[in-house]
This record gives sequence, C-alpha cells and structure tokens, in this order.
Amino acid sequence: MKRSRLVLACLISLVALSSVGVATSLAWYQGATHLGVSSLDIELAGDNDLLLSTSPEFATFKNKLSTSDLPEVDAFIPVSTMFSSKWHDGKNLPEFYEYGSLTHVSEDGIPSSPFKKTEGFFSETLYMWSDRNVYVGLDPTNCFVRAHEIANAATAKKIAGNLDKTEEEVTARLNSLEKAMRFSLYDVETGAYYIFDPHKEGPTYYAGVLDMMGTGSYDTYASHNGSHYEILYGEVNDRSLVRHGASYSAYQAYEGELTSFNSGHESGAYVYDEEASFAAGLTYVEEPSRELTEEYGDIDIDVNPLVLALPANKAKPIVLSIYIEGWDRDCVNANMGASFLTQIQFKTLREMIL
Repeated sequence: MKRSRLVLACLISLVALSSVGVATSLAWYQGATHLGVSSLDIELAGDNDLLLSTSPEFATFKNKLSTSDLPEVDAFIPVSTMFSSKWHDGKNLPEFYEYGSLTHVSEDGIPSSPFKKTEGFFSETLYMWSDRNVYVGLDPTNCFVRAHEIANAATAKKIAGNLDKTEEEVTARLNSLEKAMRFSLYDVETGAYYIFDPHKEGPTYYAGVLDMMGTGSYDTYASHNGSHYEILYGEVNDRSLVRHGASYSAYQAYEGELTSFNSGHESGAYVYDEEASFAAGLTYVEEPSRELTEEYGDIDIDVNPLVLALPANKAKPIVLSIYIEGWDRDCVNANMGASFLTQIQFKTLREMIL
C-alpha cells in the first residue's frame, strides 16, 4: 500500500526568562518578564500526493513550508482550553483562555469568565491537498514535544548563580516545561477536536484554588457578610456545591515549593474543602487530552481515533495549535525560559473509496 508522509518539524526556542516570583498557571506573567521566542522554525515536507499551505489557493501548495510562511509567536504564555463549550459548536475555531489580575469574583464566590487570548500560542489554519482520495492520520512514533536539553543546559549555565541553584537543578526544571506543553488538531469541516498531551501522566482538571499573584496564600473573596473565603477557579459542574471548612486564626504556611497550585492559607479566611465539595456532588471538568499511543498510526480507520478524510484535489482546512496548558501542575515559574522541540508527522493511512 502506497503511503505518503507530511512532516511538521518545529523548533521553538524560548530565551527570555524571569528569575524571581511565583508563576500563576493562567496568569503566568503578572509582574514577570515574558518568555521571548527567538525562533519558530517550522518545516513541513511531503511528496506530490500530500501538500500543505496556509491558503486554500492551489498555487500556494508545496512540499515544504518554512518559518517565513507562518505567523510569528512573540511570546508563549500559559493559556487553557477550559470552557471549550464557548466555541466548540462545530462553527468556530479553537479559542484559548486565561484568568488574570482583572478577574472579578462576586460575593457568591463566582469568578468572572476568563479572558479570551489572541496571542501567546501558535494556532494557524493550514490546508492539506492530495491528488488522490485518502485518509490522513498521525505517525505517533515521529510526533513529540520535548525539552531542548542542549539549549536548556546553556540557559541554566547563565542563570544558575542568580537562583542559588546548581546548573543541573536549573536544567532539570527548565526541561520540565515539556510536561505542560500540548498540541491540538481541529478538523474545521467536521468540528472534531483532538488535544494531545505527549507526556500525559494522569488527568488534568480545569479547576482548583490558585495563588494568582504569588503572595504565599490562596486567593480569597469577601462574601456578603464580610467574611473571606478561598476562591475556587475554573470549570465545574455546579458552583452551588462548593463547600468551605473552618478558618485559621493564624497564617498557615505552605510546604515545599511555592507555586500557584501550592500555597498557604490566609489568616481568618475560610478554607476551600475539596473533600466536602466532592461529597456534595461537585466535579471538576477534566481536560480531554489524549496520549500519543500506537493506535493513532493504525491504518485501520475503524480502530484509529484520528482520521482526516481528504478528497482528491480539494483543500482541506485543519487548525494546528501548540500551547502551554495553564492548568497543568508542571506549569510553574521554575520552567520559565525553557526551550522545547516539537515534531508532528502526518501520514496517509490508505486510499478512500467514495
């Protein structure tokens, strides 16, 4: 069976970094230096059966696309695919959101809707073209998002002294950014959306308490009676099921590393009680991310979970996105400034009989 392959090789080098402060996942850069993208080097290659373009015009299709053919990303920031119901109705393109310092929380403890982001990630509508009727899928053995270990080691050498850590320690933290990286594919014609977590170790939930500003205690809101309660951010099934426990008479310090996900408890504030909330029926919305398993390369379209139908001589739109998932617990200040490598490879699964 004849196969063709389309290779997307992406080198994203992040060089600017912040050496102080604690990152919030969904507002990573409050008072911090943005990560700078010094190069977004994307190469797409295929044979005459499988071409790609950023335009549906046939004259623009070619075997390779270089960086100059694609939009630049000035800075990557943590965003999220939470609240996908806002756009995922089969009519709109993917949207990404974040909470920020302007997030308002009502006296009932309900945060205002997160802000839609238009920058800080790579997301582009691409078009596939073939002169045959084919099904196209991924080649999981040649897809990855991983740390650029050489670049991260070089960065660590420059900054380790300022952080009072060894180069090895800093390199390891920079390399950990790969665990928070995602890429997604959106089939514009069918509305199917696929989120891939290449380093998936367990579920990621779009909810939790956060220390958004790195103050050392979880964020709180003032209720109708003037009492303070810890804020539950994110996407849940029913906010009336949120429960709080007792308050502490003195500040309760955090243990381990201070991050937006791991912080202390403010003196006098009623602590969010996750166990009691779950017992009442509260659930967090889970990120529908997928592992890159072997089945994604299966030529049997009844087994393969991702199959793109590509009719001959017709431009097929897909949206490719590469981003940092802000609700991933590995999205912290310690890996700001990291560099990573991405490669996504498509392959023709088999011919399509119309």
